Amino acid sequence: MQLTSIVIDDEPHAIAEICELIEITPGLSNLESFESAGDALDFLKNAAPVDIIFCDISMPNVDGLQAAGILSEFCEFLVYITAHRFHGPETYEVNASGYLLKPLKYDKFIRQIKELQKIKTEALWAGPQDETIFVKGNDKNSVLSINSQDIIFIQGLDNYIKFHTTNGEKTTYMQLKDLDATLMKKNNYLRVAKSTIISLRYLEKVDGYVAYMKTGEVFNIGKVYRPAFNNLLHQRRLN
Repeated sequence: MQLTSIVIDDEPHAIAEICELIEITPGLSNLESFESAGDALDFLKNAAPVDIIFCDISMPNVDGLQAAGILSEFCEFLVYITAHRFHGPETYEVNASGYLLKPLKYDKFIRQIKELQKIKTEALWAGPQDETIFVKGNDKNSVLSINSQDIIFIQGLDNYIKFHTTNGEKTTYMQLKDLDATLMKKNNYLRVAKSTIISLRYLEKVDGYVAYMKTGEVFNIGKVYRPAFNNLLHQRRLN
């Protein structure tokens, strides 16, 4: 099980320490490192979600706990790495997936990663779920019901989003960046361009950096989104 990560810590030597452990940990690769939560968010808003965010707690301006709500929108697992033992209860309150103490010990680090890999693997191979999402309709008080399994791809157009489904097109007046983050964290959806999210359920094949859908659509995979796209395909390949 291959997982992607980013690291957030205001101390460069701490970043180096974490990255060294990541490099020697099978099934884990770090995409970027940042010295502030703000810089990390700027990156995440223009990239696909990552599996793990390793985050320090005590940082200037916005600390790791204050940033938990928005960071969680862009990752599957939020793991805190801190030198302070007394933050444990607070990390549980923000639903963190892990709490590791500095200086990092590799046995505890690898134990944490294996646990997250197990959770991710079980989620990937779980049976399909019939999930319904609700979005605003064309009228002020209208709400549209969409079965997420019917979504082929989602297209962002100015101030509205168009859902292309097996039952036709449905439009909601919101921006693609405001789309419920829980949809983006589902394993069957992946952003291939700034204005396009596709469902892997309807992906026919990938040739180079071109995605061919079973329904006939063809999408070029943007440079920014290729690492996450390749990572997900690697996770699911049988050979």
